[in-house]
Amino acid sequence: SAYMVGKVSSVQKPKELYVISGIRTFKSMVAMACALKGALTCDLSSLNSYEIPRVTVISLKLDLAGVLREHLAGYLASSRLLSAVRLGEPTADTVTVLHPSGRPVEIKVVAASKAGAAVISRWSAGVVIDEGPRFAGQTDGKVNFEDLKTASLGRLLPGAQFVVPG
Repeated sequence: SAYMVGKVSSVQKPKELYVISGIRTFKSMVAMACALKGALTCDLSSLNSYEIPRVTVISLKLDLAGVLREHLAGYLASSRLLSAVRLGEPTADTVTVLHPSGRPVEIKVVAASKAGAAVISRWSAGVVIDEGPRFAGQTDGKVNFEDLKTASLGRLLPGAQFVVPG
């Protein structure tokens, strides 16, 4: 239990976070806040100096994921505090931020791909599956939620989250 009498205990954030809510209820903003927090707080100590971790933001289509990147770029541009962590100008699909360790972390939007390929080959500072409930199941499609989840969870760095708004 997180609340033990006579002992100080910390409550860890969940590895998986599902934000299920109605239309136009700030799900995307919550998801991007989680992405930014993951990029700035995950533990990078196990990585080699040349490895650049990534928060991957996945959507059914790249155009839809771009809306999330626009939210994040807007936050970073409009806040003096947040603009201090941005490295360079955002590109069409990537915002790079500076981790407190001094290392860059990418936040990149991608379209979903088969077998969870969108999240492999990199250490993950977090994964956001935008509109996750709309993805096909494993028996219904090559691009499916279960493969994305399986590929993601094994690559999460300590302190990173798998976030699913929908």
